[in-house]
Amino acid sequence: MEPEPIPTDNRPEWLRSLAEKSWNLELVISGAAIFLATYLPNAVDSMLRYYLENLVMDENVSKIVLPLMVYSFMKVVAWLLIITFVVHFVMRAFWAGVVGLHAVYTQGIRYEHLPWQTDFTKEQMRLRFGTLSDYILRLDKLCNQVFSTAFLIALMSFGICMAYIFIFLAMNVLPVFLGEIAGKRVSLIILSALMLLVFLPILTQWAMRVPRLAALPWVQRLTTWAVRNAAFVVMPLVYTPMNYINLTFTSHIPKKRLIATLLIGVSLLWGCTS
Repeated sequence: MEPEPIPTDNRPEWLRSLAEKSWNLELVISGAAIFLATYLPNAVDSMLRYYLENLVMDENVSKIVLPLMVYSFMKVVAWLLIITFVVHFVMRAFWAGVVGLHAVYTQGIRYEHLPWQTDFTKEQMRLRFGTLSDYILRLDKLCNQVFSTAFLIALMSFGICMAYIFIFLAMNVLPVFLGEIAGKRVSLIILSALMLLVFLPILTQWAMRVPRLAALPWVQRLTTWAVRNAAFVVMPLVYTPMNYINLTFTSHIPKKRLIATLLIGVSLLWGCTS
């Protein structure tokens, strides 16, 4: 099995130089994130406990179910962030060790000098493992991917939690100020609008696949607005930075692998929160 080929590096020189110097900052950020993230599980428990003991005044199921869903989701995310940053910290520390090893033995792996190996075995090892410098480069890219994934998880989780909180406020706070009937109507309108914004990009892109609909100017304008702004309205604080990471990942990962990853992630998240 031959080693995975190294893709051509088309980055500008300034960006390549910056990336080569960022690994030590990654270690600091990852270590700090691990330290701070260890407080998240207990913080999530404390928030739920405070809500149940001080804010729930009756036995209305709607006031308990949604907070429990938020609690389960945030608890899974808290541990997922800890695991992801720990994995990155260990991988980046290992990468630093391998770089140091290459600095000592600048010729890397000398397959022709391997002891107790036949020529055939040496050749198979060379084809399987390649050069040490190529391995360092692949490991560096993998560390960067894990580091970006950790922040993608954090941004997506924050946006989803904010949406949960908004839904909770619409369902439970508006009836207090507007009255039971009017409050429920207004909250229903708000939630319907929110769900429409969530599914609008999917619906409009489906419409653009139909030639008869795609030719309509109002469909084109609606699709343009939905693709650019619908998700921003739902998650305004994290939409832009989250999408820079997300679009980069999804434009490089093969479609089958992406679908499999999404299915596994959703299944694990659903299983842990249910």
